[in-house]
Amino acid sequence: MKHIKLYEAFENLEPDQVWYHGRTQEITDFKKSLEFLSKDNNDEHGPGIYLTTDQKDAKGYGNFIHVVKFEPTGEIIKRGDKIKSTDFKIATKIIKDFGNEWEMEANNWHQNPSQGIKEFLNSISKSSNDRVDFYEYVWADYFRYTPRLFVDGMVANGIDGLIIPGYAGTEGMTHLVAYNTDALKIQNV
Repeated sequence: MKHIKLYEAFENLEPDQVWYHGRTQEITDFKKSLEFLSKDNNDEHGPGIYLTTDQKDAKGYGNFIHVVKFEPTGEIIKRGDKIKSTDFKIATKIIKDFGNEWEMEANNWHQNPSQGIKEFLNSISKSSNDRVDFYEYVWADYFRYTPRLFVDGMVANGIDGLIIPGYAGTEGMTHLVAYNTDALKIQNV
């Protein structure tokens, strides 16, 4: 299975890794959860379905703890991954294909919106520590008020989620921000 190979690149995670998702109510399908991405989404790493390897951490988000398997078919970006040349192409495609009025948001929009995107991406690549930061800037600048469009754009371009090992300085705990709801399989609640 493809997801097993994807997990091989991550330390401390197994191909059959169990993830936990806390909620104030039970859910049966994560697709419907994307409808709840709000326009004032202030999650630290942008919009998506947040999961953790720590059951106690998940309980902090609600008493309904969903046991989940993540079986990605696309790429998973990990904290610390260096920005690649393909990230510029992917980000440009996400902005142009999914961004509302992206021409007005781009630097130099009145002269050349495509050049404005290029300048923006070059600028954020210099201030980003890694690929996670890079895509967080894309979300914040172009999709802050349309989080669903950002998630849809990431999935359409083959990115199923972000993995943040050692989340918030906690050794042994990892967070996953999933974009591809088809890759999330609820095992138990």
